[in-house]
Amino acid sequence: SHHQLSHHSSHVAMDSKSPAFSLPSCSICRTAQSAYCCPRCSARTCSLQCCLEHKSRTGCNGKRDRAAFCSLARFTDAQLASDFHFLEDVLKCGERAGRFVGEKMGGSAGG
Repeated sequence: SHHQLSHHSSHVAMDSKSPAFSLPSCSICRTAQSAYCCPRCSARTCSLQCCLEHKSRTGCNGKRDRAAFCSLARFTDAQLASDFHFLEDVLKCGERAGRFVGEKMGGSAGG
């Protein structure tokens, strides 16, 4: 089956159900309370404007590093699904490379 991954470069909203829960201030404007956490570098931002400024200042792409180590204690179902899709993408790249090499060599890549 074909799985389409959507690559979000947006920040993930933080949950603040408890009134005692206090979020740190935005790492860009330093005036507003942060509402988002960058999946790539964990920078805290309060708005789209500050998110874009963060990316501009740091060169961060905002995308989680799918190959980064994740401890078993922090491993979730979402992490498992992400890893599964990552491995599917790797397999597809390998298959494409095999076909490409087979075409360049004038034969079949096999399979």
